[in-house]
Amino acid sequence: MRPLFSLSLIATKRTCQLQCRSFHKSVRYFDPLRILFCGSDEFSVASLEALNKERLAKSSADIESIDVVCRPGKRTGAGLKVIRHLPIRERARQLSLPLHEIDTFTGWQPPAGINLIIAVSFGLFVPPRILNEAKYGGLNVHPSMLPDLRGPAPIHWTILLDRKHTGVTLQTLHPKKIDHGNILAQTAPPGMSYPHKTATTKEMIPFMATKGADLLVKGLRHRVFESTEPITHSEASILEITDGKGISHAPKITPEDRHISSWEDIDATTILRKNRAIGHLWDTTTYIRWTEDQLKEFPPLKPRTIPRKRIVFSGGFSIYKGGSNSSARAMESSNDSSSHDFISKLHEDKAHIMSVLETNPQPGQLIFLPRATGKPRDLIIFTSDCKLLRVHSCTIAGGAKDKGVEELWAVRLAHEKAFKRLLQLQLQIGELNPEALGERKAEIFPEGGKHPAGSKNVPYKIEDLEKLKVELMSDFESHEKHSLTARFDKSE
Repeated sequence: MRPLFSLSLIATKRTCQLQCRSFHKSVRYFDPLRILFCGSDEFSVASLEALNKERLAKSSADIESIDVVCRPGKRTGAGLKVIRHLPIRERARQLSLPLHEIDTFTGWQPPAGINLIIAVSFGLFVPPRILNEAKYGGLNVHPSMLPDLRGPAPIHWTILLDRKHTGVTLQTLHPKKIDHGNILAQTAPPGMSYPHKTATTKEMIPFMATKGADLLVKGLRHRVFESTEPITHSEASILEITDGKGISHAPKITPEDRHISSWEDIDATTILRKNRAIGHLWDTTTYIRWTEDQLKEFPPLKPRTIPRKRIVFSGGFSIYKGGSNSSARAMESSNDSSSHDFISKLHEDKAHIMSVLETNPQPGQLIFLPRATGKPRDLIIFTSDCKLLRVHSCTIAGGAKDKGVEELWAVRLAHEKAFKRLLQLQLQIGELNPEALGERKAEIFPEGGKHPAGSKNVPYKIEDLEKLKVELMSDFESHEKHSLTARFDKSE
């Protein structure tokens, strides 16, 4: 196995020189390190803890003191009454380290005697004035194989770009550009494997934080900040650390990165990878498409505009594989392009899924697998590569958190209820021939085709029908403004 800490990437001769210079003690005298540590999140907490451990142990890193810099907490919650502080602040206080909360370096002066700046997932640019005042300059731990994935979100983009390996880099702080410092130490190429092949960003952060902290401590022990020969990459090594794809950037994740703008243009594998990397994917087409399907099955009482509601898939997805292990194994190895061939491998609910998709399957098509109780058991989405994704949970804009599956089903119940009441009324006043209902007669009149109890002697007139239409529409449209979860629960 190749070592994590490697100061060589190119020539064997140079490798020996770098390792000898870095890993053997020098007769040169170094001042004890008085560190100004700049951090923010859990990733930086791991490095701070490792440095403090070295300080207390009086190790060869020779750390005399650590001052911590972070940004002030932000007000949040209703009325902005709660202040949410950064994890690094809380940890610094627990470790009894001097703490400085600043939102800008302008006009701020570091404590006297600081000779090394270390920034880890800080979020602010450390200006040249601060770096120049520190005898040993500045260092940064970055969770990627630089120069690949420069930017604020390297872990997210490692997964999004489907990189097969990852790594950590110890670099100097550049006086003008972020992530353009000299590379002093780095994971040996092509990098290290993920904790497991389907690791999420949430799982990757502590894993990478530990690796980064280890690299930082080893770098300080061997005084790599004194290096005058930074590591550089050849074209061949760039291809090696990027799986042959070349260097990419890792910009800040935006809401649009989570947007599934077209189910026709994204396959199941990409959806699952995006979900692992950034989560909370969303779209604005699913609600409209589902509601339109209900309008086709249950014609509306009057023309209406369907609101464009955002659905956030807050619980993520998984591949739906049916109910048996044998069908699951068959689907794992399936490369079929035909939806029917694919669906035929399912063990459970095959008939129901086929009935939905056999007419004209479209990417983004919703399929509810019902329970005997009437509640939806699972929500399935058909994808462009003929796969089925199980929706673990979702939230509809304006609705209850993680109750989107129930609310989508309630949309159907609302249409069905209004439609049945209208048909019953039309039958009672003679506007509709009962025989025209065909097989749906028993569904509309569960009492065997009789009028609903208590309604035989009601003198219905045409104006009553119009009045009821208004009543039905008022009742029906209320679900556009309020959550239907309560109504759904009562209907079971």
